[in-house]
Amino acid sequence: MINYPTIPWTGIMGLRDIIAHEYHRIDEDEIFNVVKQDLEPLLYVIRQMKTDLSV
Repeated sequence: MINYPTIPWTGIMGLRDIIAHEYHRIDEDEIFNVVKQDLEPLLYVIRQMKTDLSV
């Protein structure tokens, strides 16, 4: 994760905790924004991580 500083890993883990344990606090608009804005850059980095691991 240190090699990929553009990704807010702590925020991702925090969102996961809310979804898994505090689902009554979920803000639907915020989740929609995450899906629209944040998943594509995250997917790009995950693909880069996979490439880096296969070298």
